[in-house]
Amino acid sequence: MGAGMKKVTGSMRNVGQIALFAVAFALVPVTGCVNKQTFLTFHPGPVNPIIEDWDPAGKSIRGGVVQKITTEHFELYTTANDAEFVAFLPEYLETTYAYYASLIPEPDTGEPHARLKTYLLNDRPEWDRFVQENYPERHEVYRRILSGGFSEGGTCVVFFIGRTATLGVLAHEGLHQYLGSRFPEPVPAWVNEGLASYCESVEVRGRVPHFRPMYNTFRVDHLRCVFFHGETLPLLELLSTDAGRILDGDDTPSTMTYYAQAWALVSYLRHGDGGRYAGGFKRLLDDIANGTIRIKAQAAKVASASPSEVSYGEAVFRAYITTDFEGFERDFLQYVHRVCYPKNPMTAILEPLFAWSPE
Repeated sequence: MGAGMKKVTGSMRNVGQIALFAVAFALVPVTGCVNKQTFLTFHPGPVNPIIEDWDPAGKSIRGGVVQKITTEHFELYTTANDAEFVAFLPEYLETTYAYYASLIPEPDTGEPHARLKTYLLNDRPEWDRFVQENYPERHEVYRRILSGGFSEGGTCVVFFIGRTATLGVLAHEGLHQYLGSRFPEPVPAWVNEGLASYCESVEVRGRVPHFRPMYNTFRVDHLRCVFFHGETLPLLELLSTDAGRILDGDDTPSTMTYYAQAWALVSYLRHGDGGRYAGGFKRLLDDIANGTIRIKAQAAKVASASPSEVSYGEAVFRAYITTDFEGFERDFLQYVHRVCYPKNPMTAILEPLFAWSPE
């Protein structure tokens, strides 16, 4: 959320599956702390977008380029003036979809899934008018977003904040859209936000998106700051924080600490300690796909010493990762320290910056 944000009222707890990603950032690599096999490229196949004029209802859109672009998995509605960027988006969005499906396979229901609806507005004032017109009951919450956007279920509404940052926001929110529209079982906030942050780091080379989930220096920079000040969140608090508490928080640094640590936690589970927890985390993602995560989490909760005190997020962690919270937290914080303070920090300076490169 943006700086200077006031407290969000508790009524937002009843909104449903909502996720916010509200910070502009520079996507630059971090080296020396992870191995380079996490440079991921996906090829969705031919993308043949259908481009039409968009005639938006209401008065929030005031002229300019107004388009609806339809692909296999997306309906993109945009007023962005950057024509080259917009032309790149159909293939980019389909590439992000392939990325999400590689993490959690799309369920085969025998019926085509509804397309993910994405609104990309040209600037924040236009976005604010659009939100006020289309989400009036939540406008007071969303208007506090200074950069980025939000998602609800299979829809996200964002505004252009520069090419690279907008790509990151779309990848982050797209993961929320994917989970919110494809899988009925509840996904713990630490998994949902951790995966979304894991997907947001992208570099474009020769019009090909390359995802580098372990090289997200926006998250690393924040982790380094909270690590230095001794303000990291305890593991159980990280696991137990739900979507309502994220939205209700009035402490922006704490909110960003949550996102950064959720990213680090997913990164650690997938890649840390020689893959020690990778199998368990994969089973967790597989059970989101097959719809059995809640049953297994409930069994782990009942088996705990104090079931009434175990949150859903903690129960999922118990079911798939470990019940040794003290040992895990010790090793996890050592991993975070290595990420924040690599042995050879000069390598981060020598690595080229993430940048838009359409040629």
